[in-house]
Amino acid sequence: MAFAAGIQEMLIQSHTGVVHIFPAIPEEWQDASFEDLRAQGAFLVSAERKDGYVASVEVYSEKGWQLRLKNPFGERSFEVSGEYVMDGEVIVVDMVEGEKVQINERKARN
Repeated sequence: MAFAAGIQEMLIQSHTGVVHIFPAIPEEWQDASFEDLRAQGAFLVSAERKDGYVASVEVYSEKGWQLRLKNPFGERSFEVSGEYVMDGEVIVVDMVEGEKVQINERKARN
């Protein structure tokens, strides 16, 4: 059980009230993903990392709380499927019960 908890802490952390995606994975792990890991606030979170960068995050709200997600995209542009505001480096989305929000890296348009 401790091993699984340790791996989950590498993939997602939310004990401060802010969800952090891939906060402690080794840099050698260029590609990684997870599905439906629980985060504080009754959220199920899925995410994908490609070539060393977060590519997408999906959050499902079980109870309808405010999502506070540390921006996993850094300086890269991203898009959110719902309304959001920025609070410093934190993406804030007011969610309703049963809502799903998709947050993706914005691809350059030709």
